[in-house]
Amino acid sequence: MRLGDVGNGSGRWTPTLGPDFKVVPPDRSTDGILVSLLNNDERRELAQIASVIYAKPGSPLYKEGEPMDAIYNLISGVVKTAQRFTPGKRIVTSFLFPTDLFGNGSEGRHVDSAFAVTSVTTYRLDRELLVSLILRKPRLQYHFIRYASYMLRESERHAIMLSRTKTAASKLAAFLDMLQRRQSICGESDEVHLVMRRSDIASYLALSLEAISRAFRALESKEIIKVREKKYVRINDRKLFNRMLPMQRAGQHHDDARNRPTG
Repeated sequence: MRLGDVGNGSGRWTPTLGPDFKVVPPDRSTDGILVSLLNNDERRELAQIASVIYAKPGSPLYKEGEPMDAIYNLISGVVKTAQRFTPGKRIVTSFLFPTDLFGNGSEGRHVDSAFAVTSVTTYRLDRELLVSLILRKPRLQYHFIRYASYMLRESERHAIMLSRTKTAASKLAAFLDMLQRRQSICGESDEVHLVMRRSDIASYLALSLEAISRAFRALESKEIIKVREKKYVRINDRKLFNRMLPMQRAGQHHDDARNRPTG
């Protein structure tokens, strides 16, 4: 269904403006604040080639090896991507949040699978129509290049986190810090909401499920965090928590206000 066709009395929220994606700009200081790349006219242009997809938790949005005929722009909810490692086993490669773009491909096919972690609403942008549009719009081309550069930096951050944090507790702290930053952007509470399964967290951090469970217990026993109902985490001791983070985060002052989006 096209964007203008959604919202037919189902009770679901209907986007009205169009796709949007945000980055931390590389060319100016914003204190970590995410900035929208698109103006309203550009969002409306993308809306003309967009459809809106709804997915229930656990549902695939696309599967590894399928034709890459679209990319996606997340409106609400959380998505995970995963790649096959061995027969019957997938590795979680990313968690995606509102305004993220996803749908990587190589040689015309998806290189990973995407699954809804929560109930998800996302734009689906037809690849051929998108290519045709951005070839006519150099400014849109530039926006997508900037977004690709931003995601490359985020991938490097993940690689550094895995390589420089030697203990399971430190990896978990880095993950919780990332989640809190992303959730604060969406205006959620100070508590970190763990919407994903612990087995998925373990896979993303290259740990066993047993190791991630021990890491939770270790941080809680030291009163660095407090876990409520296994789904909500509050950081009790920010000073000790920050000491566990990789260098690029540990030396920074944590302030929720710096993560509020603009634009």
